[in-house]
Amino acid sequence: MVALLAGCGSSKKNSGPTKAQYVASVDAVCSAAKSHTAPLIQQLTSAGTRIATGGPAFARQVAPVVQKLRMEAEASLAKIKMLKRPAGESAAIERLLSPLSSIIAVAGRAEAELKAGQGAQALGLLAQVQPDAEAAAKAAKEYGVAPCGEILNVFG
Repeated sequence: MVALLAGCGSSKKNSGPTKAQYVASVDAVCSAAKSHTAPLIQQLTSAGTRIATGGPAFARQVAPVVQKLRMEAEASLAKIKMLKRPAGESAAIERLLSPLSSIIAVAGRAEAELKAGQGAQALGLLAQVQPDAEAAAKAAKEYGVAPCGEILNVFG
C-alpha cells in the first residue's frame, strides 16, 4: 500500500530533452550530413554552368550526385524529425524543418530533370530553392544549430 501511494504522488513527467540537448543532437546529425555531402556539393559546384550547357549526356552524369544529396538530406531530415523535441520549441523547430522539406522536394524534381537530360531546367529548379535555403539557414542560426545552416550556405 505504501508503494502504491508513493507512486501516485509523483506528478513529474519526462518532458523531453532540454534545448541544449536537442541542439547537440541536431548538430550531430547535421555535422554528419555535412561530411557526407561536402564532396557531393563540390562535384556539383564544379559542374556549374556545364549542367545547362554540357548537353543531355552531361546532365545525366550529374543526376547521381543530386540523387545522393537528396537521399542524404532525406535521411538527415528523418533523423531530426525522430528526435524528441524540447517543450515549447515546436514553432522554432518547424521554421527550420519546413523549408528543408521544400528543398528536398525540389531536389527530387531537379534530379528527375537531370535524368531526363534537362540540365537547364534542373538548374532553374535548384535556383528556386534559394529563398527556402535562406529561411532554413536563418532559422538554424537563430536556433543555434550552426552545422545545419552551413550546409545550406551552398545555395546562398
